Amino acid sequence: MTIGGRRVWESWALAGFCLGLLHAGTATADTKAFVGARIFDGSGKAVIEKGTIVVQDGKIAAIGPSSKVKPPKGAQTIDVSSKTITPGLINAHGHVSDVEGKRTGASEESIARQLSLFARYGVTTVFSLGGEEEPAFKLRDAQATPSLNRARIFVAGPVIVAKTPEAPSSMRPTSAVCAFLSTISIWTTPRTCCAQAPISWRTACGISPSTTNSSPC
Repeated sequence: MTIGGRRVWESWALAGFCLGLLHAGTATADTKAFVGARIFDGSGKAVIEKGTIVVQDGKIAAIGPSSKVKPPKGAQTIDVSSKTITPGLINAHGHVSDVEGKRTGASEESIARQLSLFARYGVTTVFSLGGEEEPAFKLRDAQATPSLNRARIFVAGPVIVAKTPEAPSSMRPTSAVCAFLSTISIWTTPRTCCAQAPISWRTACGISPSTTNSSPC
């Protein structure tokens, strides 16, 4: 099962558990019921042609056919008839800092604008594999809220760039870099391995060249 598939399964499993607790009770302060949508849950089950999703405090509390799932008393009811609802998409390799070609650096405003654009296309999570600037980290730290109106972002930190081909040989890897190299030594191709980690780095980390598909690095 993929990471995305496991997360989808966990989300809907939680929704099913909460459904048994919800029944037709009284709504909490922030409860919304989306009624009448065509619902595709990504689990492989049949599409619900006319369904209801109950959201409490920003989390799915119940989901199912509208004939079985009723909005709790006091909930805000939102008619989504003729609409289709799916789990949010996950961008497993994206970038959001200074991607407009202006070369002016990133700001919280510009990154939030990019994340809002992702959300409008149905992408609710962006994993950046490097190159993000400080504002992206601030937005990551502020995203644990049900009222979030943009995609979430998870960052990998700055890209390490050498000015000359010889420079990496004089650089010493940190413990975090060693941990990362240990994880990629199992699956990475020889070409990628050599591009990512010079032999001096791998030696300093105690990683044997023989563990990288017979790669010379």
